[in-house]
Amino acid sequence: MTNAIALMRSGEGNDRCSDCGATEPSWVSLNLCVIVCDVCCSVHRSLGSHVSVMACLRFYDGHIALLEAIRRVGNAYANAVWESELRASSFEKPSPEDST
Repeated sequence: MTNAIALMRSGEGNDRCSDCGATEPSWVSLNLCVIVCDVCCSVHRSLGSHVSVMACLRFYDGHIALLEAIRRVGNAYANAVWESELRASSFEKPSPEDST
């Protein structure tokens, strides 16, 4: 496990994918401040870089200070912000068992 992955997974809620809850996520959305699994990363990438800028933590060689800031935000807090409107809807988050 690289230093970037270890750093990111130590954030609150970062031990699981922000989107589906899968274990051992290894991708980060640099602008949404969430860490996600391989499958959910594909969905983020299909949205375009104007929506979600993805980086693989296995090979990340960028600014560790940026990752530290994202780690401090953590998936738990980021989801509270990004999914705040979902609580009032009938939308259900995907799970790792859902088909892609």
